[in-house]
This record gives sequence, structure tokens and C-alpha cells, in this order.
Amino acid sequence: MPALVMPRPSAAQVWAAGGCTGSPAWAQRYGRASGPAAAEGTRVHGLAATCLGALNDAALSGEAAEVREGVAVYLDYVVRLAAADVSNLYVEQALSVPIGDHEERGTADAVYLDYATRTAHVADLKWGMGIVEAADNWQLATYALCVSHTVGPGWRYVLHIVQPRAYHPEGPCRRWSPTAAELDAMWSTIRAKFAEAMGPTATLRTGEHCRYCDALHACPAARSLTLHAIEAADREPVELPPDQLARELQTLREGHKLIGYRALALEEQIWAHKKAGTAVPFTAVSRGGGSYTWDNEAAAAVALEMLTGKKWTHEKLRTPTQLIAAGVPESLAAMLATRKPGKAKLVVDLQNSALRKMFGNVASNP
Repeated sequence: MPALVMPRPSAAQVWAAGGCTGSPAWAQRYGRASGPAAAEGTRVHGLAATCLGALNDAALSGEAAEVREGVAVYLDYVVRLAAADVSNLYVEQALSVPIGDHEERGTADAVYLDYATRTAHVADLKWGMGIVEAADNWQLATYALCVSHTVGPGWRYVLHIVQPRAYHPEGPCRRWSPTAAELDAMWSTIRAKFAEAMGPTATLRTGEHCRYCDALHACPAARSLTLHAIEAADREPVELPPDQLARELQTLREGHKLIGYRALALEEQIWAHKKAGTAVPFTAVSRGGGSYTWDNEAAAAVALEMLTGKKWTHEKLRTPTQLIAAGVPESLAAMLATRKPGKAKLVVDLQNSALRKMFGNVASNP
């Protein structure tokens, strides 16, 4: 692996917990470009850092309500965490720790050092909708390892996730207070996997962590696993002994998830090509009809009663789809309603059957 490709704390779930030590270099080479959601998250993080640095929310004037409310949740939580001791609150704090001949580096959203109790708090703002737990969070554990290099031994750590937009039964602000033994075990893994990632034995490994990888669409290990899984699933099933059934089922369930992640990654890659105007052979976009909505509900009720001789409503006219199911001809309902376009779906047609339906089987020239 090139020495410049440092494993990032934000991807520690992949290279440390998952042991895919080849992923940092692979993601740098094949990682997808950041989309609108990532760009929005980066922008909101910048606003949150500005607000926290100034200890006010003046920078949020003119922002959408969701952004104002979300950043306010984060700002209030971190300020209350630090109480009045904001002199030891560090925003967008650059952290590092030497590991072997290299140095692990990252930037934590907020770090508060409580010298009275020798407790280090590390907080991370998450703007996405997918749930991120504070417990067993490898990114936060990596930041804690870096903090430990600065403050020295004898400190305890409390790790925080603030996620304003995603529903969680515990609320948007969650914390984890790992024991020293728990952190030591995670730190040992982080050091070992970081060293492996920076050396000649870095390896691509598949597992549950694949869902977090930016280069899943190009990963040969994932592709190989997918093809082997498909080949195994296509074989004639056999009756397994009872003591092997549960393990086999669990293996297949895990494989099903990984194949699903791989399929989603390939779909995203195809959509990206299509949006850029690049042709992708044997693929097409299908958009079926969506739901009907009345152009004018009151007028439709009168027209339907006149044309069918039946009163279809008392207080509120049923939807066009419901009336079609009740016996109203679709052609009649379509005259009084508008059909929304259906959701775009990606179709794979390796045999070009759609083209044959349009043009028939065209004989090739001898």
C-alpha cells in the first residue's frame, strides 16, 4: 500500500472492526464521488463548527428550519456537556497518535476535557438518516485513542453521538462510557489493523462492514463472494443434518445481505453513468404509471353520476383507483383524473427482449 494512504478514523468500522485492511487504498482509488447528501452533511458540519466556535447560532440565519433545529440540538448538547468550562472545549480538533512508523490522524467534531474528573468527552455530529450508535463506535474509539496520546494515562472516556434527523428511541443524543478493558481491546485492534493496512500484507476482506465501504462497487473480494454465493445457491439442495441447519441458514442470510449490498452498489454506478449521459449496454429505465388523482373532485363526482347513473359519493369521492376497482371503467376515470409518473426502475435486459418486442427478430445479413 502506498504510504500516503492513511486509514481514516471515519472508516474504522471497515478497516479495523471488519479487518479489511486493503480498503483504504482501494477506496482512494475507486471510491465514489461524494453525492448531494454528503455535500450537505459537510456543509452542515461547517455551520455547526462555526456556531460552536462562537457559542451562538448567528451563522444559521437564513438556513432551512431543519438545519437550524438540527444544529441547535448539537450546539445545546455540547455546550451543556462542557458546562461553563468552555476553555477546555475543542472544536474540529485535529488529533493524531503514532502507530509504528506512521501516524493515525483525524479530526473530531468536538472534544471536551474535564480535568477535575479526568474525563475526556468526544462528540460526533451525524447528519444522515441511517442510525449510528454510540456504543461500540469504532470511529469514536479511534478518536479516543488519539486523545489518550495527548492527555496520557489515567483518563476515562465518554463517547457521544448527536444525530438530530434520525429517529432513535433514546433520542437524538446518545452516549457510551466504555470500560478501560473495552477500550484497550478496541485500541489493540486499531493499532494492529492500522499497521497491517500500512504494510505489504493489507488484504481485502468481506463481511458486514462492506455496507460502509465507498469502493464496494469495484471490490474484487465482494465480486468473488457474490459469484460464489450465486453458484452455491444454484446447486441441488440437500438434506442437512439437524446440527448444521442453523449455521447453514445463518451463512445464507449473511450472504444474502452482502449480495444485496453489492447489487445496490452496481445500481448506483449504473445510475451515475446514465445521469452523466453515458450509455450502459443492456440496461434501461422503466417508469410505470403511478397513482391517479382527480383533476377536480367535485366536478368528477357530478360527471361520474351523470355518465354511470350511480351516485359514487356522499361526502368525499373515493380515489380513482378505488372506483376503478369498484367497476368504473378506467378509460372513464382517466378522463377526469391525472396519473402521476411512476417511480423510475432500473431494468437489466441482457437478451435485448425489449428491443425485440419493438422491432421484432431482424434477420442479420449473410
